[in-house]
Amino acid sequence: MTLREVLEDMKEQQSASRPPDDLQCLAVLVVIGLLFVNAMSFYPVHRARATVAEALSFGSVLAMGMMEYRASTGRWPDDDAAQASVSGSHGEEGLGKYADRADIDSGGGIRIAFRDNAGRLAGTALSFRAAVSTASDDAPVLWLCGYRPPPAGYRAEAENHTTVSASLLPAVCLAPVPVT
Repeated sequence: MTLREVLEDMKEQQSASRPPDDLQCLAVLVVIGLLFVNAMSFYPVHRARATVAEALSFGSVLAMGMMEYRASTGRWPDDDAAQASVSGSHGEEGLGKYADRADIDSGGGIRIAFRDNAGRLAGTALSFRAAVSTASDDAPVLWLCGYRPPPAGYRAEAENHTTVSASLLPAVCLAPVPVT
């Protein structure tokens, strides 16, 4: 096959295939638009859950500080000086990008308040509570997040001040669902 024959064959193929018409282009744009709208409907929920994850990380750091304080003193922090030693700079304004501040309760509780820029979570709070065994002082201290109740044989040391919607919390912060 000569070069001339190849070029003529290419011209024939180009003329045989036609560009997409307006209806085909419109159909593609509609499908892309529907995919975009569907993806954008999930974004606010995803952002809110990421914001809760920020609070979870701060809460775990503060819980460790409270455990160290309790291990060395035998009690939970109950005055401003003790709370400052546990929270360090976390008790001040500006805890994180979305978490505003952390308040430490005297009974072994942590309350993390969200900033106004936290979207759906603005003005809400997530709490962490220590749960101690009712049977043994040697049993480990458990930490309860959000709406999670203490397991059998444990009691929460502080009140739950969580106001975040349960739909935005991870499973570890919710009451377990009984398996039937």
